[in-house]
Amino acid sequence: MTNKHGTVGRTKLVKLAKHVCVVAYSDSHVKLDEVKVREAIEGDMASNGFVITEDQINVLIMGDDEGEVPEDLTTCFSGLNAIIAKEFE
Repeated sequence: MTNKHGTVGRTKLVKLAKHVCVVAYSDSHVKLDEVKVREAIEGDMASNGFVITEDQINVLIMGDDEGEVPEDLTTCFSGLNAIIAKEFE
């Protein structure tokens, strides 16, 4: 997931951003701006040092088995969560 310099490649970021957009649309027909999503993922990575996974993206958008989004996800990935929450209001 990271290269020898400790950074995530652009291809991986684009893939994650596309996944966010696809899941949001398939779940609720919400269209997200892929560039803003990618920038939010980059910002969250820079601030917390973690790369969000596709499984975490699914939970952040659709919730867990009970339909709830764990607080640790919303806190750790606050930039991405803000974009998603704004569109799902």
